Amino acid sequence: MTDTPEPFTILLPNDWTPEQAWAVQDCLDELLVPIQARYGAAVQQWLDGENTDPDPDPPPDAITQQDLFGTDFDDPLPF
Repeated sequence: MTDTPEPFTILLPNDWTPEQAWAVQDCLDELLVPIQARYGAAVQQWLDGENTDPDPDPPPDAITQQDLFGTDFDDPLPF
């Protein structure tokens, strides 16, 4: 048994106007923002193969960003 969700297909109507298609895309983009803010770090750990239990009640404005340079990055600026 695997933890990977089964793929699925969503059938889209053939008669959408460009404006309707854009409206759906815009809605999905807006939905992605809070999903990434709430679950982004946990999803990334899951994709990397790490087991994680996400914080069930993080503050609503908590956004986790990973450190790109590590903790020992302390080079002086050249200007």
